[in-house]
Amino acid sequence: MKPRRWILLAALGVAALLWASRERPERSPRSSAPTFEADPDLMAALRAGDFPEDFRHRLSGRVVREGEPAAKVMIAAIGEQASAFTWTREDGSFVLDDLRRGEVELILVAPLAPNLVTQATVPSQGTLLLELPPAFPEVEMIPTIVREPLSGRVEIAFDESPEGLEVLLIPDTRAVSPAGTPGWAAALEGRVLRSVVCDEEGRFEFEDLAVGAYNLAVLPRWAEGGEWPILIQRSLIHGPDSAPLELRCHSGRMTGFLREPNGTPISGARIEVRDAGRPERLWPATFSDAGGGFMVSALPEGTYRISVTTGSAHVEQVLRVSALRTSEVDFGPLELFDSTEGR
Repeated sequence: MKPRRWILLAALGVAALLWASRERPERSPRSSAPTFEADPDLMAALRAGDFPEDFRHRLSGRVVREGEPAAKVMIAAIGEQASAFTWTREDGSFVLDDLRRGEVELILVAPLAPNLVTQATVPSQGTLLLELPPAFPEVEMIPTIVREPLSGRVEIAFDESPEGLEVLLIPDTRAVSPAGTPGWAAALEGRVLRSVVCDEEGRFEFEDLAVGAYNLAVLPRWAEGGEWPILIQRSLIHGPDSAPLELRCHSGRMTGFLREPNGTPISGARIEVRDAGRPERLWPATFSDAGGGFMVSALPEGTYRISVTTGSAHVEQVLRVSALRTSEVDFGPLELFDSTEGR
């Protein structure tokens, strides 16, 4: 029995080996690496740049203002996961692509008008019509200022030198603009003074004076930058064809002679002149010369208070000065010293 048992076991072993060799696949070094094959539809979508269907919707419409097409209006659509912006065309139309289905917020930014914020549904059902708010009211801008030169000459009385006289122009904003005059009064709303100084012959020139109406005043050389005394005053209209101005001063002057009781001239006495009605208006002080004389020129016609101070003497007089005339003031003999001093 033993030989028969061994023969059976050997036969079973050979059968097992044959079965195992038949079921085992052949292997090679290349077949050991893992492989991956993408979905053909997905690869095609990536190559075409396509997005999921939920992000491929369009919103189109038209923007108007007061019934007219509104061009160059920026439109931004803001949603939960997608946003886009564009500008309206000349006919007011616009198109927004690649939006997700659902509600979006539309923001319209228009020139010279308030912004518009509204809601829209994507995709749009037909053409969306958006009405802009009314435009902002027009803001009045500074008008174009027309400028022209203005020249002239000042002639002062008594053959005195006009050098240094100040010509002052004050805009007259109450004047009515002549028909057809460009760049008128609006350019003069700001009350900006303009002034020039006369040369030795009395000539002056404003090189770039705005066209409009002015009040002109001429002041003495010592009053430059002030408001009085006014030697010449007049209104004028300055335009493109303005002729040179010829201004004649009609001021007056006063003279006097100071002496002691024995007739000796008093030199170096201080003379002050004030407007009798406006005592705060004080002319520059002058002094008597070696011969006792003095003169105050360029005085507008009016009444003045003249005071003289010398030594212990102080006297005053009121004098009327007329235009183009020399008025004389007589203080009589002056006691330089008080005779009661030292008693």
